[in-house]
Amino acid sequence: MKQSPPRDKRPELPALTGVRAIAAAMVVISHIRLPQNAPTWAVHVAESGYIGVPLFFILSGIVLAYNYGHINPRSAREVWNFYVARGARILPLYYAVLIYLAIRREALGYEQLYFWRHVFNIQTWTGSLLAAQQTYNGPAWSINVELFFYALFPLLMPLFVMLSKRFGVRGLASLIVVLAAIQWALCFWFF
Repeated sequence: MKQSPPRDKRPELPALTGVRAIAAAMVVISHIRLPQNAPTWAVHVAESGYIGVPLFFILSGIVLAYNYGHINPRSAREVWNFYVARGARILPLYYAVLIYLAIRREALGYEQLYFWRHVFNIQTWTGSLLAAQQTYNGPAWSINVELFFYALFPLLMPLFVMLSKRFGVRGLASLIVVLAAIQWALCFWFF
């Protein structure tokens, strides 16, 4: 089996890491709420913390494209290494919290509603807000979105690289416009 050539370690992007930290802090603050005596402007900022989620997703996508833009979907080893690295980054804490919450729910006598959906990370696929956010760990819906993105990344990244090489910025901008139009059409269709 042919080994892929070793990739040079890319330099870190500290500016993006800082912005990702700000986005994560925004989300955390929006979940824990500020004290009642906090200034009005700070409360408004905290209530807008949900904006940090799509910002975090976008920045994470940029970092992944920067570090894994070379990924070859035909190389099982590269794809496997990508999946293992991504899973190792987010799943241990996810499952530790899920186990804790399941034990807690059991101790309090609550039903274990939708437990298996959480185990398989498919609770957001149902369209049920109860299943996705109100049984175990509400903010964990974003983990489902990340995992879906990770599943598609090794397949789509080579297409984006090819599009970029062939059509440059215009090709990528056109792709963004098409994807945004699809997203808006789906929003109008389902809502």
